[in-house]
Amino acid sequence: EYGLPAAAVPPDSVSCADGTGGADGMSPADRAYYDSLYFSSPTERAAAPDIALLRTELRGCPPVFLAAGECDPLVADTRALAAHLEARAVRTHLEVVPGVMHAFLQRVRLLPEAERIIAHTAAFLADVLDRSGGRTRSNR
Repeated sequence: EYGLPAAAVPPDSVSCADGTGGADGMSPADRAYYDSLYFSSPTERAAAPDIALLRTELRGCPPVFLAAGECDPLVADTRALAAHLEARAVRTHLEVVPGVMHAFLQRVRLLPEAERIIAHTAAFLADVLDRSGGRTRSNR
């Protein structure tokens, strides 16, 4: 599920449950290796709040914009995170972009979809700042 990116798609992920997990080509041994770089044990990993956002109380978070490619191995996790945030009354905007994969935003010069999502993200941020009167935590 959403959380520490180096862990890729954890075995208990929504994406693994729906059959899209593992499309990143990482084996369980690969995941274990990356986990070992961040955690001293599976117990430490299981307790880390940043590895398991769907098991974390996120009420009170600022507004969240999520974008995922339809063919992204993590698209199910992105949808689950959006639902988790919305259930906790966090203003959430989700866009699933048809026909693109993970990291499509890195191809902004090649994919009009990436340019469109960047524009939508900027509009979302402008709206958030407008509604807050431009206040952020650092200037309140």
